[in-house]
Amino acid sequence: MKRILFTGILFFMMIGLHAEANTEIAPPVIKQVDEILVVGINSLISENYNLIGFMWERLLQSHENIGNITDPNVGIGISYGFELIENAGNTNESLYYHLVGMPVSEVGALPQGMTWYRIPAGIYAVFTHKGSLAGLSATYNHIFSEWIPQAGYDYDPEKVDFEWYDSRFQDNDENSEFDIYVPVKEKL
Repeated sequence: MKRILFTGILFFMMIGLHAEANTEIAPPVIKQVDEILVVGINSLISENYNLIGFMWERLLQSHENIGNITDPNVGIGISYGFELIENAGNTNESLYYHLVGMPVSEVGALPQGMTWYRIPAGIYAVFTHKGSLAGLSATYNHIFSEWIPQAGYDYDPEKVDFEWYDSRFQDNDENSEFDIYVPVKEKL
């Protein structure tokens, strides 16, 4: 599997860092997506305890133990189960689960330390992030602060957004690309 490195997207979003985007963000493609099964490494994450990069490294070292992989050149990142925790001193911290994994055709015996997740079928707005990860918070800011409020769609909280890393992803290179799938439903 191609080397995949990932930094904490939500860390940047939660603390409000807004890096400059290298290019304009193209409108999304609206797609009906079939259910996706993902096997990988899952952990509870916070802004101050971010293990996502370490999780990708562990996955890269052990992905050959995952059975039924549908594409060995694809990695998927999923964040879910967000909870805002109020800390002493009136500071808030977000806790959430993050899974880094690979798509599989069916879930078989799980390698030690791994779990699985089912991404539900549904309608997704698919955005392509172009450039280094430094501009990723600007892409997410565009999606949630600009596109969704103006689109004919609402965010679908019954599903999860996820990132799809394939051969276009080039670590932290300015020519890198990967897709962000955002679950949507038509506005009522």
